[in-house]
Amino acid sequence: MRTILIDWINEVHHQFKLEIDTYHMTVSLIDRYLQKVKSVPKKKLQLVGVTAMFVASKYEELFPPEIHDFVFITDDTYQKYQILEMEKEMVKVLDFQLGKPLPTHFLRRFSKAAKASDVNHVLAKYLIELASVDYSTAHYKPSERLANVIKAVPKMMEKKLKSPWLKYSSSKLQCISTHPKLRGEEIERMLKELPV
Repeated sequence: MRTILIDWINEVHHQFKLEIDTYHMTVSLIDRYLQKVKSVPKKKLQLVGVTAMFVASKYEELFPPEIHDFVFITDDTYQKYQILEMEKEMVKVLDFQLGKPLPTHFLRRFSKAAKASDVNHVLAKYLIELASVDYSTAHYKPSERLANVIKAVPKMMEKKLKSPWLKYSSSKLQCISTHPKLRGEEIERMLKELPV
């Protein structure tokens, strides 16, 4: 269920044209909230996700979407008051500790220090987004996420998660998800050449 939720969140993030940090903060808020409350009914999971994005948008965006946009994106499954109630619950459960380091913060620093090409930077962003959907990588610290994702890349590539794949197939993101080197034996060979 988490995979479906995060894939949907990725799609909403793309539709709203939000900052990449908003997406990663949303995922962080969802995971941290679910870790604290332990059990969330299936019918409430989308509410948790949309509320996390609502909170993250207010935190990261210069012009965040309005609450009615979040009601609309759920096909009116939830009303404004439900999102506001969940927002109160979420920030209380998280003890108002909203701002945490994100994988993109570390990626920017690493890319700058390594003088990474634009293509390599976009590829790393794509891999981090794929990892954010995969539950097996959720326990890694943001600073460790990219390094540990490398081991799981072939498995993640096979899943062809709809939202990240579509987003990164655009020319704006250098068509990175459709790059021929990200298929089959080529990706396996590239991964073997990476330093451990």
